[in-house]
Amino acid sequence: MTREASLLKPPLKWAGGKRWLIPRLLKLWKQFPDHRLVEPFCGGLSVALGLNP
Repeated sequence: MTREASLLKPPLKWAGGKRWLIPRLLKLWKQFPDHRLVEPFCGGLSVALGLNP
């Protein structure tokens, strides 16, 4: 199963969703594995679900 296939889809469609940013954010996320993700305005949760922190 590829990474793309294992991504969880957000439960809500949210105006201004950032799901399209996940491939770029994954590269940054992998560079700093000991950091934490803080997403104060989670909206549809696409980034949190896509990165699987």
